[in-house]
Amino acid sequence: MAGEVKGTIFGFDGQVAVRRALKRILANLKLERFNGLEITQVEVKRFLGLPYASVCAHSRHIEENPFLLRAKDHQEWDRAKLADV
Repeated sequence: MAGEVKGTIFGFDGQVAVRRALKRILANLKLERFNGLEITQVEVKRFLGLPYASVCAHSRHIEENPFLLRAKDHQEWDRAKLADV
């Protein structure tokens, strides 16, 4: 539904930098009105001796309906199944 979102933070502690990068991504997500996040990659590396964390994620919007298929879809599926018999 949406493109990749990246957050990169320089910091001396890798765990703190990852947490701050996630907070930055989540702040941007609230502006886009998505209600889910799929984290696809977390890296802690060094550049010129300075540690940094890079987090890649994809924003998702999860439907509020608890059912995967609607009743109408089930009826059509049953009809197609009976037609094959």
